[in-house]
Amino acid sequence: MAVSQMNMTDFIAHWEQGGFILDVREPEEHILGVVPGAFLLPLGRVVAHAHTLPKSERVAVICRSGQRSDQAAAYLCQLGFDAVNVQGGMLAWNGPLSFPELPRGMSGT
Repeated sequence: MAVSQMNMTDFIAHWEQGGFILDVREPEEHILGVVPGAFLLPLGRVVAHAHTLPKSERVAVICRSGQRSDQAAAYLCQLGFDAVNVQGGMLAWNGPLSFPELPRGMSGT
């Protein structure tokens, strides 16, 4: 089953309209910045926590390059979510970033 792809122009519009964004990168990747307002849930935890995501709205799934997010979006679609993969991932994002604090022990120091 092919996952619907969202280009960066459409993703920016989705973000500006307050759409739900799921960032499936690992916590240590978040220190590089995240899309403001994104829900952070590493790919390895999506299966166990999919029930916490909104089924009533489109879920734009993003990662670093679009590979992991494609896997997550495919899984969510199988569960009945309206999930799309953000093409190019964070590598293509030129918008603002937020920098969440990592829990102790996650900073690598």
